Amino acid sequence: MRKIIIGLLLNIVFISIVSAAKLPLWKIETAQGNAYLLGSIHIFKAKMYPLDKKIISAYQNTDKLVVEANIKAINQMQFALQMQQLGLYTDGETIAQHISAHTLQQLKTYMQENGLSYALLKTMRPWFLSIMLLTHKTTLLGYDQRSGVDMHFLNRATAEKKPILELESAAMQLQLLSKPEPDRVQELSLKATLEQLPQLQQIMQKMITAWQEGDLDVLLAIAKQPEKKYPVLKTSLYELLDKRNIAMVEKIQHYLQSKESYFIVVGAAHLAGEKGLIALLSKGGAKVTQIMTP
Repeated sequence: MRKIIIGLLLNIVFISIVSAAKLPLWKIETAQGNAYLLGSIHIFKAKMYPLDKKIISAYQNTDKLVVEANIKAINQMQFALQMQQLGLYTDGETIAQHISAHTLQQLKTYMQENGLSYALLKTMRPWFLSIMLLTHKTTLLGYDQRSGVDMHFLNRATAEKKPILELESAAMQLQLLSKPEPDRVQELSLKATLEQLPQLQQIMQKMITAWQEGDLDVLLAIAKQPEKKYPVLKTSLYELLDKRNIAMVEKIQHYLQSKESYFIVVGAAHLAGEKGLIALLSKGGAKVTQIMTP
């Protein structure tokens, strides 16, 4: 009988260890305050909801929501106009004048194979065209920015009149995306996008799985894949990730000095690596604990 009981206890322990899984959620604690930090996927599928109960509980038990940018608070028409002004060539210029003949042919081939008109899109700058191509493809795959994790909580906080704070702003992010760069850098960024598009379904599934499992290393590897093939893009990716992380951490540390609690939702790639938010907050003296489920 004793052996049976011990065996049952060992099975219970084993099942508990196996079933425990990491969430893309961390609790941040300091002597002054605390927060939850959730890694976000900006485009998601509606069928992937509801989120884990511990994520919902963390949101419900905090005073304020913090996002990268509160896009619900901006003038959508004005923002779209500004994006067009920054994202389109003028005075008869086209993308053909700014990329090599090889990349241009690669672009035209992709567009033809996917029912897109080069004639209608040829005045787009590489960064704007990359966003358009990615949005078009992810939409075909069933993903939607309106179902993104950050948008989910923005909608909920707005409906509940929960205070919403920003780490950045939509205007700041647009300026960063449209920052003038040498033609060669812009071309390679577009080229990297064109090379990823045929594999985007697999990339998205890998990213979603890594997010669900709280695996930051995989998410960071996906985000930094372009710079492996094209090292010249390293500076651009530094601007998009590492440099922004420093400013984000400063704001988060400021929030943690208050007695209020915060639910912070940031693109998951920002959390990962030695220069990610988790590492930077830990170095700053915060206790950072990844939440497990169940």
